Amino acid sequence: MSKNNDQTRKKIVDFVDGIMPELETLHQTIHFQPELSLQEIKAADALCSFLDLKGFMVERGLAGLPTSFRADSGPPAKRPRAAILAEYDALPAIGHACGHSVIAAAAAGAGAALAGLFPKLPASVVGTPAEEAGVGKISMLEAGVFEDIDAAMMVHPSSKRQVVRLFLGVMQVEYVFKGKASHAAAFPEGGVNALDAAVLFYTGMSALRQQLRDEVRVHAIIRDGGKAANIIPERSEISCMVRALDLDVLADAAMKVDACARGAAKATGCRLSIRRPEPLVAPFLVNRELAAIYEENVRALGLEPFYGPEDKNIGSSDVGNLSQALPCIHPHVPISAPHEVAIHTREFEKAAGGKAGKKAVREGAILLALTALEVLTDGPRFKKIVKEFESGKKARGKGLGQAG
Repeated sequence: MSKNNDQTRKKIVDFVDGIMPELETLHQTIHFQPELSLQEIKAADALCSFLDLKGFMVERGLAGLPTSFRADSGPPAKRPRAAILAEYDALPAIGHACGHSVIAAAAAGAGAALAGLFPKLPASVVGTPAEEAGVGKISMLEAGVFEDIDAAMMVHPSSKRQVVRLFLGVMQVEYVFKGKASHAAAFPEGGVNALDAAVLFYTGMSALRQQLRDEVRVHAIIRDGGKAANIIPERSEISCMVRALDLDVLADAAMKVDACARGAAKATGCRLSIRRPEPLVAPFLVNRELAAIYEENVRALGLEPFYGPEDKNIGSSDVGNLSQALPCIHPHVPISAPHEVAIHTREFEKAAGGKAGKKAVREGAILLALTALEVLTDGPRFKKIVKEFESGKKARGKGLGQAG
């Protein structure tokens, strides 16, 4: 059971309730001024100003990302240090239909509660921009921003209050076939048809799906298939995404897709180039011990978690890379009844910006503060968190290397 007693929980609940007008303003400011990945200037300014006023030491522009930040409270060298993650980028056309405005305000509220009530405990709020582009956390991780962080956590709005949700790792790949142009009617024998290679590849990839594990997803589009119908296409391009819940499975599936492309190139006489333009987004590794602490606090507040498949209707997130480097959780807080509102829709954007979004900010701030507090004060429990993480470290490192 959670080590947080009723008095401690009441202190945190009362503190968050006391700053809810500020958190609501912060939430609304971010929500109704949506900014795309790496353009979150107003959101980062609002969050950093809020945390500065709450006593945090704020550093901005980390890892070469102008809208990133890290806000620290407590003794700089003391360990363990817990990080609460904030995301705040929006989607094109439909704004905060992923609810990052809720994530950001909840993270700021949790951080403020820890700094205000327990100023001698080492806690951080880390602003990770460009989650929708899949680059923020990866860049910050590679730059060493999380080197002294021992556990990280965040909440995400959803139609369900769910403690554990998985994310698929994803590898983006671009396949370019190069042939030879020729008049399609007068001299077809003089051409090498790059579009034929793309079609063969796409067909082979579609057939491959039947032989892949249930968790694997492969999806693609033909970006370039020629310029005119009377010219044998000399160039074609397919953009593909390969996803899986396991790094080794992801690497194996990607190699099989590559083989389909090479076969199509050989069959048509085209030259093939394969490019992986984005960093690998790793699968999310849930730290079950840390998730258990969060769930215990959910129940201690009289709330009921939703129990359903952890791997159903899931996408990908750069938090996966962070979870491969340190213990992480990514629970969901509800902004509607189960199955009522789907993410990345205008309906979700409306719910996240309304009363339901405000309630989610409050719930997320309280639960993150309670969970982080336990990580920082319960030594034996923290050792269990670390032991669980370390037990799978070798296998994770191997898989990440293969997939990259």
